Amino acid sequence: METLEVLANVAEIVAAGATVAISWFIFDYTRKREIFESSAQIQTEWQIHNQIIMSDNYLLEMEADMHPFGEISSEQTKRMYSYFLKLNLAFNSWSGSALHVDEKLATSTVNNTINILYSDREFIKSHVFPRGYPRSFTRMIEDKWTEMETGGGKPLPMV
Repeated sequence: METLEVLANVAEIVAAGATVAISWFIFDYTRKREIFESSAQIQTEWQIHNQIIMSDNYLLEMEADMHPFGEISSEQTKRMYSYFLKLNLAFNSWSGSALHVDEKLATSTVNNTINILYSDREFIKSHVFPRGYPRSFTRMIEDKWTEMETGGGKPLPMV
């Protein structure tokens, strides 16, 4: 009888541990999901902002005059904002991949953006990246550009 009590106590401890582990997993996933959804909503709002700036010559001139990283023309400002549109989509895919967003879709989206922006990477490094993208995101892109350079400019695969 005593052995059964010990086994019952062990089973209770194992069950309690499993409950704690499952609760932690759900909590962690929910927290990450909320952060991702919040970030995606902010990126959506930035997309609208970027489109408004690109459609108004007065706002483009104002942005060019206030650009914090050297001289930039209104046309270059428009180019910069078009890169924001492209990078925000890649950023959402990149950050969503940590939450089990379809990995192939996320990789293809990021690689496609990196391929498109490759030819103007120096401008992007100087005028786009410093405007608020996380260093881990920009480092990943720069590493992939280096990989492309090493491969003679060959585009990254669409998975």
